Amino acid sequence: MTSDPFHYLGKIIKPNGNKGYVLIELDTDFPGDLHTINSVHLELDGEMIPFQTEFQEIRNNGKAVVRLIDCNSVEEAGALAGKKIFITSSLFPKLDDDHLFFQEIIGYTVTDKKLGKIGIVGGVLEMQYQSLLKVVDEKNEILIPMVPEILTSIDRNLLTIFIDAPEGLIGIYR
Repeated sequence: MTSDPFHYLGKIIKPNGNKGYVLIELDTDFPGDLHTINSVHLELDGEMIPFQTEFQEIRNNGKAVVRLIDCNSVEEAGALAGKKIFITSSLFPKLDDDHLFFQEIIGYTVTDKKLGKIGIVGGVLEMQYQSLLKVVDEKNEILIPMVPEILTSIDRNLLTIFIDAPEGLIGIYR
């Protein structure tokens, strides 16, 4: 889905109340910006279906209560439990050049200062104390801590992340 003009926002957990409200588990670093969004897309049967929304409440626990305008009952809302929610790229908050969204770097090439090309970013694992780049080469999955000492720069034009991996880190996976 990385080629589609959508950003993953989260997933519906369950209905909230009885008038088409749903509880969403958010996967975004900018939940406060969601009050301005009035439409989302749900992935239903492999298709992106638009829904008009009203964000009612953004909670501190990474969840939000949202009203889906065309969803009018607890049964309709319940049928959407577990469905993924996306917003169009144009609605996603813009970041300055020093910051980016994890979803943005999927598919970037990872190049080490000493070893050259390591592989392609397949995802980011968000752990309690630090995030890890999941880099895939021809045979392996390589986990690289996303810390300033290792990630030296990102070139959005070249779609490349430059790293300076500590001695032996890449060798553990090969």
